[in-house]
Amino acid sequence: MMAEKHNPGSFGLIPKLIQDYLKNDEVVLKWTEGSQSDPAWEKRMRERAFSQEKRNALRDHCLKQYGHWGMLSPSRKQQIDQLLHEDTFTVTTGHQLNLFSGPAFFVYKVLHTILLAEHISKESGKKVLPIYWMATEDHDWEEINYTWWFNVKVEWDNIQKGGALGKVGLDGTQEALQKLKDELRLESLPFEKLLTESVKLKDSLSDFTAKLVHLIFPDAPILVLDSDDKALKSKGKADINGRKALPAPTTPTHGCQAENQVPPNV
Repeated sequence: MMAEKHNPGSFGLIPKLIQDYLKNDEVVLKWTEGSQSDPAWEKRMRERAFSQEKRNALRDHCLKQYGHWGMLSPSRKQQIDQLLHEDTFTVTTGHQLNLFSGPAFFVYKVLHTILLAEHISKESGKKVLPIYWMATEDHDWEEINYTWWFNVKVEWDNIQKGGALGKVGLDGTQEALQKLKDELRLESLPFEKLLTESVKLKDSLSDFTAKLVHLIFPDAPILVLDSDDKALKSKGKADINGRKALPAPTTPTHGCQAENQVPPNV
């Protein structure tokens, strides 16, 4: 197989901010925790030392939610139990709960997280688990109630609007699925059986999305996290309250508004 190398910026699809990061631009690197050429995994891991209490809370929460989803297999439990070990770390990505997964980059984000965790694990010699954090407390219905498949747009009409979207029921999703099949002239779609079962179980949108991720990546070590839980969030309250805002930049940030955002890594 022949391989060709191209400059990422030549396609016109990658934002200048990302291009500058890949080029190790000094201005951009001031707002990051390391360059892509020098990730400094060991330094980052030392800075993310979590107490055993927090590890216990995360592990217990994951066990509870996977039990609720009916997906707590022995191998999954063994994976979750690894969160208790002080030499276990995570790589986290997050995304909204779009209809039928939404844009294609949702799949690529999860896949990249799985591969990145595997890469860091090999580089560092530590156990690194990939996590998909579901944005279940998002309230923007108009941003998630549709999907595009091969230039076909299908919208989801659900009367249960308002509040945390992760708790929304699946009423209307089967109609949206039928419209999608009609437009694409397909007899079935890979997730149709899962959707039918979820509707019968009266699953919420977050329940269905978690199951959909594992349907797409059946053998991957990905863990799905729904953080809409009072007990779990209470463990991070002190960290959020004690976080200091970054000072205003003295040099241009290439149109980027910098935020002091740290993913929920363990």
